[in-house]
Amino acid sequence: MQLLIGTYTSEGGSRGIYAADWDGYAGKLGDPRLLAEIENPSFLALAPSRRLLYAASETGRFKGADSGAVAVIRLSGSGTVTEAMRPSGGTSPCHLAVDPRGGFLVASNYSSGTAAVFPLTAGQPGDPTVFKLEGHGPDHDRQAGPHAHSAFFDPTGERFYVQDLGSDRIWGFALDRAARTARPLDPPFLQLNPGSGPRHLAFHPRKPWAYVINELDNTVIALAWDRKTGALAPFQTVKTLPEDISVTSYCADIHVSSDGTCLYGSNRGHDSIAVWRIDPGEGGLSLVQHISCGGEHPRSFVLSPDERWLLCANMNSGNIVVFRRDPRTGILSNSSAVSSPMPVCLVFLNS
Repeated sequence: MQLLIGTYTSEGGSRGIYAADWDGYAGKLGDPRLLAEIENPSFLALAPSRRLLYAASETGRFKGADSGAVAVIRLSGSGTVTEAMRPSGGTSPCHLAVDPRGGFLVASNYSSGTAAVFPLTAGQPGDPTVFKLEGHGPDHDRQAGPHAHSAFFDPTGERFYVQDLGSDRIWGFALDRAARTARPLDPPFLQLNPGSGPRHLAFHPRKPWAYVINELDNTVIALAWDRKTGALAPFQTVKTLPEDISVTSYCADIHVSSDGTCLYGSNRGHDSIAVWRIDPGEGGLSLVQHISCGGEHPRSFVLSPDERWLLCANMNSGNIVVFRRDPRTGILSNSSAVSSPMPVCLVFLNS
């Protein structure tokens, strides 16, 4: 099995996407090796077939135009081939999502505040429908306009939700498979707390709940999800930092364990991972643990396929830290680390 690593190439010596061998029995990660040379491949997403990899090239210029790019990379035992590079439908694409049936790719373009919905044919992106988000927040430096930060599909695979850090909104869309496009939900967005800065979203694997992590105010909001209409409704807000901490910090990534018992979130600045238990009846969160991320600026993390391990990408310190995970309690303990240039996204690939 391999771990794929998205990076920033602007500094730190990175040249693109890397791969490292993963020993799931021992919880050991091998040294990263270059897989594909691409500028700022800051987010990676696999097609359902696991044979195509999509990478967001987080840039403001592509082929002389104001745009980032999406790369399509074919994976094989003999190597990789970058089959296509095309405009991302906006500037600074920072997240990609593929629907479970492999029919659509959604690119979230941070700087332009756009979500681009690409229909896929045999895995190749067609012409996108580009949605320009609207609104702003109270933070004049970070929220002067919309900033699409991520898109996540709900458990039906027929809707996706775009986290807009700039307007403090979660925008909802439904796929129109016949027309090969998407349409806004009605109402089109959920307004969150002013200055919260929603960044990533995670759905519970079995219950009608979702959890959004907010970069700017260091909170997680638990949301009730209506399977029929797609509506989201907040019912709990928790802090991601310890009560006695005043350090400047910004949230990043969030994941729910596959058994639905635990939620994990990362803090950049406090440089920690927070662990919560999920109430099985109500979906509420109770804090279990804060643990040091073992580096600086934990941008992304991922649970191993068997969920006995959690791997964290620390961007500023240039390392990936492996944590042992107790499957019963969800508690993490530090295990090992490897050096990796500017890691910002981690994806497991079955070999």
